[in-house]
Formats: sequence, structure tokens, C-alpha cells
Amino acid sequence: MTQNCEMTLYVSTVRGRKSNTSYPYEAKITGIEDLARAAAYDHVSTRYRDGKNSKGAVIRAHRANADFDEADNTCMDCDNK
Repeated sequence: MTQNCEMTLYVSTVRGRKSNTSYPYEAKITGIEDLARAAAYDHVSTRYRDGKNSKGAVIRAHRANADFDEADNTCMDCDNK
């Protein structure tokens, strides 16, 4: 049986930049191709509101606890060694 599942990821325009805190692009994931496109960049499963960084600059979709808006999924990271 096939189930129709959808989740939303929020995507940046960069990869691997530890200082990045902006995830302004919404990606609806309905299949492996969608996931592969979104996972090519830094991404989160939470929508964030615009906010300010520690220097006071406005950041679009700012990843910070105070700017949390919503999520329709939970991502887990399991490092079994």
C-alpha cells in the first residue's frame, strides 16, 4: 500500500556554512526527488520568522528559538557507532 506523505523543509542557499542562520525557502517534499533537491543545501524542518542576529541585523527566516513559527515534521539525527 502506498501512502501519500508530505513534509516541509526550509532551505538556505548555502551548504556547510556554520554561521548560516537563514532558511527562507520553503520546499514541499512529496518524494525522493524533492528531498534530494532540498538536501543539496542546508535545510531545517522548522519555519522561522524574520529576526535579528546578535549584531542587530535583520535576518530572513532567522533560525533562533525566539523566532520559531511552526513545523509539520520532526527530524532526528541518530549517530550509532
